[in-house]
Amino acid sequence: MEPPCAAVAQFDFAASNPDELALAKGARLRVTAREGSDWLRGFAEAAPGVTGIFPANYVKAVGGSGGSGGSG
Repeated sequence: MEPPCAAVAQFDFAASNPDELALAKGARLRVTAREGSDWLRGFAEAAPGVTGIFPANYVKAVGGSGGSGGSG
């Protein structure tokens, strides 16, 4: 997953540090940066004013208007 991109939370994630973003399964996200190999930075589309980091393996990239395949 290469930021910036859209993603959907695949699992709930409870933030345990102030810099983490809590996720609810099914939430639509905007990924803005990669933080190392295991974490991403971004925000939930429902609350764009709140940003934080979350585990990369908890989210799945989604295309804006594409179907299966495609790059870009």
